[in-house]
Amino acid sequence: MILMNHNAEAYLRVFKQVNRIFDSPEEYENDIPVILKGLRFAIEDIWADPRSKTTQWQSFLDTLAAA
Repeated sequence: MILMNHNAEAYLRVFKQVNRIFDSPEEYENDIPVILKGLRFAIEDIWADPRSKTTQWQSFLDTLAAA
């Protein structure tokens, strides 16, 4: 039970930190690897129009999946 609580707290801390970094232009520019910036852009673009955008991003997503 204690381990489960610790895992949940760690998960929440990490996501709070990620959200803070993505919302802060200075931290985002310095602390996020380029590949993750590309992934963020791809996700936002795909969500805008899932039917047509998924195939356009296929090679990028396949490269990430293979890494």
